Amino acid sequence: MTLTNWIRVEPEARSEELPARNACVHDPLWLLGRQWQFGEFEGEDAGSPIELSYALVSDSMTRYQLGDGEPQPYGGSGDGSESPPLEPLVEREPVRPRTNESRTDIRQAVEAGEHFLRLLRQAEVTGQDGSPLEPADFPEFRLDAAEWDAAELDEEEERYAMVVSGRVLDGEALLQAFEDDTREHPTPAAIQNLDRERYEEAVTRFCTWYRDMYDEPAPDESSAWDPDRMEYRFAVSTGADATETVFEADSYESGHLDWHSFSVDDDRSLQTEAEGEAEPTEPEGEPATETRENRMVPTVASYPGMPAPRYWEFEDGNVNLPAIDMAAEDLSRLIIQEFGLVSGDDWFVAPVPMTVGSLGRITNLEVTTTFGERHEIDSLLEEDRGEGTSLWNMYTFPETADGSGPGLFLPPLLADTLETEAVEEVEFARDEMANVGWAIERTVEGSIGQALSREEARSGATAPPTEPTAGPVEAGESEAVYRLMGSVPEYWFPLLPQPATPGAIGEIHLKLGRLLSTDPESASAPHGRILDEQDLDIPEEEVSRAGTTVTRTYQLARWMDGSTRVWSGRTAQVGRGDVSSGLEFDWLEEETPNSG
Repeated sequence: MTLTNWIRVEPEARSEELPARNACVHDPLWLLGRQWQFGEFEGEDAGSPIELSYALVSDSMTRYQLGDGEPQPYGGSGDGSESPPLEPLVEREPVRPRTNESRTDIRQAVEAGEHFLRLLRQAEVTGQDGSPLEPADFPEFRLDAAEWDAAELDEEEERYAMVVSGRVLDGEALLQAFEDDTREHPTPAAIQNLDRERYEEAVTRFCTWYRDMYDEPAPDESSAWDPDRMEYRFAVSTGADATETVFEADSYESGHLDWHSFSVDDDRSLQTEAEGEAEPTEPEGEPATETRENRMVPTVASYPGMPAPRYWEFEDGNVNLPAIDMAAEDLSRLIIQEFGLVSGDDWFVAPVPMTVGSLGRITNLEVTTTFGERHEIDSLLEEDRGEGTSLWNMYTFPETADGSGPGLFLPPLLADTLETEAVEEVEFARDEMANVGWAIERTVEGSIGQALSREEARSGATAPPTEPTAGPVEAGESEAVYRLMGSVPEYWFPLLPQPATPGAIGEIHLKLGRLLSTDPESASAPHGRILDEQDLDIPEEEVSRAGTTVTRTYQLARWMDGSTRVWSGRTAQVGRGDVSSGLEFDWLEEETPNSG
């Protein structure tokens, strides 16, 4: 008989300290050997950059052009008031009541009148008895609800007008009187003689406040909004004379500008002929072209989940690049993985400060390594890689006007804005059943700043059903009634197809029309501003089957100089698809009268 015995040998810790947990390494040469085996010591260009020097040529923005208007100077003095952001400069439109409008913005007039009295109290302007001035001291400027047509106001507006009527001042009427150079400023009779100087100061502050409350264009300024294409068109230029570069944005409709909204137009100039023929002169304020040299220490580029630059180092487990699921044809994923695993620690960052509203070009770039070597770096976009070969690039514009190489355009754009709900909305859509296009005015702005739904507003049918052509029908009998045309809501406006050129065949444009009505004088007209355009002429391709929805909102933003910008702008986006108006022509309808 054979007996087999097993003896288990295991260590027993008798000390309270556990040095094995520290993973102490007593042979650093072994680690160096492993690094050598993994190729960490190999490299033809192992020197790291420790210093970077560059020369930056910066061309500031000099002019802008809205639509087909005349070019206007931009900035020049260096302060934010004369160098506004592009969004309100391009999108802004009149906000204050226009002289040809029958409807008055009641809330705006009320708030302006209350602010004027507030400024008088702050300036301590009092009457003869020492009491603050009241609306009764300005009898000709008191808000009177009788001036508004009740038929033009809805129920909410009527209640608001009744509350404020006779109790507040009409701030809009006051502003027009103060800005009228043909008359003296209206002054209440009760004001003390000693307060007239302070009263004039309050009037000046009121006019300045009202003008600065909204970003509005000048009366003779062109609009960047193209109502036919339903988008903004504008251009800006940097530099002057031979260094001028024109950037155009001919299809801006999203409500947010960015670098990709611009493209270089080599065949365009925003300078006048007189400026082009004159000798170059230094403009007032900041120069149009500036050259700046600087030195800095570059830093290693990093990103979340970046692999560690050394092999023996614990890494962040939130991003696992080797676990990316990809195939041999997934080039984008392969590029990302190769960049992270192979070249992730080979990139350095050297921030170059630029002036907002300028075109910057790096004309000289030198890098000094840890071995004292100096390398002059050329732009990859300027390398000759054969005819028809170009490198993909982002942010930079490969060509500039003076041929000085690629440049980065930093337009004066807003970082963020606060936007209201749409106060006006118009939908341009196709009605395949009726074979007609429609401009549907769904929402308009009311007199107290609220969004009014045309569908819910008090309205009747624009085209009432035609009278039946048959004679009287006896009780209990039914008979077919001939209808010439059905009815459509009054806020639906047809888009009538017409040749782009009279008498020509081919290109079709859509003209804004009106529905038939028994009373031509009572035919419905657009209530908002989007359709209030003269000779609206829309190319047929702009109203696709998906449609286009144009909205108007108010936006507020803070500019870099601390000023507040408030303006009204428009946005065009894809519509809701086909619509059905229910419009029918030439049909028979069964009609059965009530037997009672």
